[in-house]
Order: sequence, then structure tokens, then C-alpha cells
Amino acid sequence: MKFLVAFKAILSRDLTITYKKPQLLINPLVFYIIACSLFPLGISTNPQLLKKQAGGILIINAMLAVIIATNNLFKSDKLDGTLDRVLISPYPAAIMIFAKIIAHWMNTGLLLALISPLIAIMLNIPTEIIPAIMLVLAVTTLLLTLISAIGASMTLATTEGTILNALISLPLYIPVLIFSCEAINAIIDQLPYSVYLLWICSMLFVGCCLIPWITVYALKLLD
Repeated sequence: MKFLVAFKAILSRDLTITYKKPQLLINPLVFYIIACSLFPLGISTNPQLLKKQAGGILIINAMLAVIIATNNLFKSDKLDGTLDRVLISPYPAAIMIFAKIIAHWMNTGLLLALISPLIAIMLNIPTEIIPAIMLVLAVTTLLLTLISAIGASMTLATTEGTILNALISLPLYIPVLIFSCEAINAIIDQLPYSVYLLWICSMLFVGCCLIPWITVYALKLLD
């Protein structure tokens, strides 16, 4: 189907552009590692206390890294005119915007999930439960990226996009943060976490269905 071809083309284009600019990949990862590393210094180096706080440390810092990275989601395309061509394309604009969001998640949120074992070991989390934590982080960062896309589209014309994006997206972040932290805490305590993960996946499904259309609407209002 033609819209799948368009989806693949946008996804491939955005991934290629990002890999040609390694700073776009490195900056969120460095922020995430540094922010997580500062918590033991600020709270305590007690292994049991770090393990107890690990859920909040991992999720909150992942959220901040996503917010920082998402500020550039549409800006470069707006400057070079690519975004305008996407919005007036004969293909559904929401499909192509969704492709951009997925590509952005692959360059940020997915990488955050992949490097989380390093942080988990530092926080005294047993290695056997790290894969489950990576799964929760991968799903959570995708949902956070979708939510941040709304804020990024609404603040595209401003110079203080990062701050406004955080303020706009915060009400939608809160339930995601709650369920994600509870899921990781349940994993660490070796309790059932599937209920929390199902709630996150349910929110992700709704977000995938609605947020690309909302984002397109917001971008068209700016024009």
C-alpha cells in the first residue's frame, strides 16, 4: 500500500539524517547517564536504598531525556521546508508524522532502554530482572515520545520550546510515570507487573491512534 511506502521512506530518511549527526544521538544518552549517576551522590550510596528508588530514577530521567530530545523533532524539517511538503502530501499526513515519531523514538527512547542495564547495575538491580526493566522502559519512552510530539508541534514557533513542551505535556506524563514506576518497582520486588505493563500498553495504543492526528492538526494551525 502506498501509505506504507511513504511511512518507510520517512522512517528511513529520519534515521539516516540522525546517524549523520551523531550529536543528536549522543546528547540524550549522555544526559541520561549523568543524571542517573548523580542520584547516588545526592541521595545515598546505600545499595538497598538505591534499589528501592531505582524505578523513579530510571523513569524520571528517561522522561527528561525524551523532552530534551523531542524539542528538535520538527524544527529542522520546518526550516528546510520538508514539514510543509509532508502536510500537503497526497498521503495521510498523520502516517508520515507517526513515522517521524517512531524514528525519533528509535534514536532516543530505544537507545535509552538499551543502555539502561549500565544504570541498573549501578543501582544494585539484579541482572536477571534487567530485561523486564528494559521492556518497560522501551514501551514507556515510546509513549512519552508520542506525548512530547504534541508539545513539540504546539511550541514549534517559539524559542522556549523545551520548557513549554514540558509544561504542556506534564498532565499527560503523570499517569505514564505512575504506572511505569510501579511496574519497575514490582519487577525489582519480584511481584507481578503485567497489570501495570498492560495499562501502559493500553495508553500506548490510544496514543498511536490519536496523537499523530492531533499533532498534524497542531502543525497545520501554525501555518
